[in-house]
Amino acid sequence: MIIAVDFDGTIAQTDFPVIHEEIPDDCEVLRRLHDSGHYLI
Repeated sequence: MIIAVDFDGTIAQTDFPVIHEEIPDDCEVLRRLHDSGHYLI
């Protein structure tokens, strides 16, 4: 499956153009999806 993910406020706290920190639970889910063979864009 190909999954498109918005970056700002979805997987990271940002104040464009600065990336402050990732949102841990969201990033973990995306890592598991990627490890399962899904494509993230």
